[in-house]
Amino acid sequence: MFSELEIASFAATAVITLVPLLIALALGKKWDDENKSFKLGFKWGYFFILFTLLGNGLLLLVGGVLALYKGEFSVALFFAGTAALLVISAANALQRRRWALVLTTLLSFNVLWIFINLFYLRNRWSEFAAERAERLEAAGHTVNNVWGAGMTIAVEQGIKKLSKSWRLAIFGGVAWVLAVAVFVFLFEPYGSYMRDDDMMHMLSVMFMPTSLALGLYWIYDRLIR
Repeated sequence: MFSELEIASFAATAVITLVPLLIALALGKKWDDENKSFKLGFKWGYFFILFTLLGNGLLLLVGGVLALYKGEFSVALFFAGTAALLVISAANALQRRRWALVLTTLLSFNVLWIFINLFYLRNRWSEFAAERAERLEAAGHTVNNVWGAGMTIAVEQGIKKLSKSWRLAIFGGVAWVLAVAVFVFLFEPYGSYMRDDDMMHMLSVMFMPTSLALGLYWIYDRLIR
């Protein structure tokens, strides 16, 4: 016989899996009807985005509430910030924005899905690039009317204006931060319970090397090269 906790866990897993699956199938069918003749399908894309948003979002919410209950405010702040980043990333990933698809993939904290998406997203990369060009072309008609779209396009344009070396440097910094988060999530080097000082140590490992590396690169780019 299963305990009540096990039954609740099974039920939660079923809901977290089936709800994104059903929505993904519906969105994927709509996408196929509108774009099947000239674009690849996107059912898996919708599924992994929604599954990551719902599943990891709930985990982050529960983790944040437990941290607050224990008085671990820095831990709760970390969970809240990660959850906000996930929501923003997933919302943009559903619009097939490249940076958001990559970020949502990393925020899935799932090594298998990251491996799958290396090929899945690469096969659709030219489609995403074309859609981005269409958004930029239409930006003059929408930016003044839709604040969120305008902000996203402004960020994309700002990043595009950076040199390739700076884009790579920023990507490397973001990748390091996410890699540390994934490592801690998967391997639990601090144990199953993180204290405030553990959280501060993790954040220092995330951001101190990144800040130092970007600062040194800025000095090199401006004063030496």
